[in-house]
Amino acid sequence: FSCSGTWGTNLCNVTVNPDSPLGIAGDNRNFEYNTTYTVTISDFQDLASASQDQLGDANGPNTMDPKVYTFTTESDDDAPYVDDETPTRGSGGNSVDTNIVIDVVDKKSANVSGVGLDATTCSFNVSSATFALTTYTSVSAEVSTAAIDYGTRFTINPGTDFGQNETVSISTFNCEDLVGNVMTTDNWTFITSDTDDPYVDQRDPANDAGADVDDVIVFHVKDDGSGVDLSELVVYVNGVYYTDGGGAGTVTTTGTAISFGSSLDFNGGNYVGDTTSFAGTAADYTITIDPEANFTSGESIPVLIYATDISGNIMQRDVYSITIGAGAAPSCGNG
Repeated sequence: FSCSGTWGTNLCNVTVNPDSPLGIAGDNRNFEYNTTYTVTISDFQDLASASQDQLGDANGPNTMDPKVYTFTTESDDDAPYVDDETPTRGSGGNSVDTNIVIDVVDKKSANVSGVGLDATTCSFNVSSATFALTTYTSVSAEVSTAAIDYGTRFTINPGTDFGQNETVSISTFNCEDLVGNVMTTDNWTFITSDTDDPYVDQRDPANDAGADVDDVIVFHVKDDGSGVDLSELVVYVNGVYYTDGGGAGTVTTTGTAISFGSSLDFNGGNYVGDTTSFAGTAADYTITIDPEANFTSGESIPVLIYATDISGNIMQRDVYSITIGAGAAPSCGNG
């Protein structure tokens, strides 16, 4: 204890400042909750002389009569809560294989501890479009725990990766402190990153395959993340460009920008009877190219496809060829 007055005067204010019951550095809690304490003040002496012998007074020093009183501390009625999390709630661009780290604490205020967290009571729901709703607890194989000041850090390592560019939902619930205060359910989300390029699939005719002079060319442009950016999709077939809406434009491939003065519309309607079209969603567009003039038997038709996804990932130019009439074309494509 300390004395805030001056020894030898008529007043000394004594302050007793016990350490944190939980032993946490910086914790300003001094006492247990809902506990009755007994305070005994005794043995203080004055400075009377040991040989005063005046007016019948006893020789000093004089010792105080003991003073005893009690007080009872408040109950802990504050529930645990989520103090920090990784990935940060509302954040984007997170890795699809990220762990989820959640700090749950039991505090009355910023630097005053509660009675303590019962980590075994906490539950966590994790879900996304590609990750089925899964409930984790402290005993789940995918969960590790570590003691932190005022609570527990839970690290969840999901058994499978999340999908690209999707919203992951987290819910923390049921956490109790050691006297049964239950937390309010805390929900938040984060978004994973999209790092993969679009790609071409389901070519018909296939690369190096034969085709009739009046065949159409069909293929799919897919993206497993944010989706194909239709405004950046450019198709080149046998000297003719096709874009969304037609007209002049520029296409960017890795390290190269290509400009063209005109293009046809892959939505169709370029001439009477045109069956050129696109269908599907940004995850999987089906493109059908119907050239106005028939192909010539024996010629090799180059097909070039340029694509970018909505996140800006640029696909390496896809090149393949088909042979009109009998025989197979020399290989010039990437699948």
